Amino acid sequence: MIKNVVDGVIKFRADHKLFPCAECQSYGSLERWRQVFWRLKLIGQNDNLYGGAGYGNISHRIQGARFLISGSQTGAQPNLYADGYACVDDVFFAENAVTSRGEVLPSSESMTHAAVYVANPAISMVLHVHSPLIWAHYSALEVSTIAADIGYGTLAMAEAIRVEVKRLSARGQNHGEIVMLGHEDGVIAWGETAELASMRMLDLYTRATRLKMQEKFVKPR
Repeated sequence: MIKNVVDGVIKFRADHKLFPCAECQSYGSLERWRQVFWRLKLIGQNDNLYGGAGYGNISHRIQGARFLISGSQTGAQPNLYADGYACVDDVFFAENAVTSRGEVLPSSESMTHAAVYVANPAISMVLHVHSPLIWAHYSALEVSTIAADIGYGTLAMAEAIRVEVKRLSARGQNHGEIVMLGHEDGVIAWGETAELASMRMLDLYTRATRLKMQEKFVKPR
């Protein structure tokens, strides 16, 4: 058992059981979508970006508030298997702590993912990517934002996400996207199904790409 884990990017206290877990064997549906976003470089690792840290993660609800999530610092890997995912069993927001199992530590954004699942029991998938295009065009895309003074992986970020998801849920909206202004290029999307969450992120990326192309070909007067 590993306690009080610090790997350079994780900001919460992790009580992690480092061994294979049965739930991690259900990674297949997550991995199919992860590979789509990895090929688009929305999940990955670049020595010249973010201090060389891996970026992007993906999760789906298992039961209740428990969820399966890609492991911390796995962004560089084009393919993940069961040992690249972790099961988050409990999240204790007040203590800034999680309990988890698997052959890898859970993503540093686990608290954020948990906040979405807690806010709306109808949501089954959460996706976090890094997209300079979406981040630069969030206003034109009319995407909700989290304030720039709220950092990634923090309790403040988790609470801000929870409040926004609750707000949208109260309007009968079980899907959405948020740009995290305090987390460079960070964008999350969620939905009732993996397909809905993923397609919403892809639609956002497509529209941002279109806006970039329009800017490129519009000549200044």
